[in-house]
Amino acid sequence: MKAYILKLIFLITILESCSSWKNALIQHGDFNEAIYNAITDFVNKNRNAKQDSIFSIQFMNIGDSLWGISITNEVNKIAVITKDEIHYSYKAFPTRYIEKDKLLFYWKDTLQNVIPTELLNKLYAMNRIDTVVVNKLFPERIRDDVHKAVDYYFCKCNLLKYNVIKTPSAMGWYKSPKIECDCVSSWK
Repeated sequence: MKAYILKLIFLITILESCSSWKNALIQHGDFNEAIYNAITDFVNKNRNAKQDSIFSIQFMNIGDSLWGISITNEVNKIAVITKDEIHYSYKAFPTRYIEKDKLLFYWKDTLQNVIPTELLNKLYAMNRIDTVVVNKLFPERIRDDVHKAVDYYFCKCNLLKYNVIKTPSAMGWYKSPKIECDCVSSWK
């Protein structure tokens, strides 16, 4: 009888731990909330999250009803660009980030132009920034074919409806999945 009770308690604990992160998902919001949901799912379900510590996120607007979010492990450094070695451009820099379970996720939010100082400090401390001098110096870029990207497709009107695809192909180079979103046509 004691063994049965212990097994039951163990099973309930496992089920509660799985559902607790799902309760943290956001149902309605903009693409930043969709990114938050993708990160939450990724950290809790993907083994790549345990193999790396820095991840880049790409966002894509797919028609009227879907947002696409791609999460990839980032092995390359982010470039600071200069032509004259006096003036530097941070155009390639991400403008948002989230740290979750000791993992760093960053992305470029086109609605935000300011690079957070905390993110710059973290990237410098992690030695993740490099300089490109136009027509003089271009740092080596590594292509990582070992890790697959994890692509998320979210219904814009209900972020709890989503599909996940692990793929070596970049988002937009394969057919996106069909998801029954039931969005009102005026929702964009």
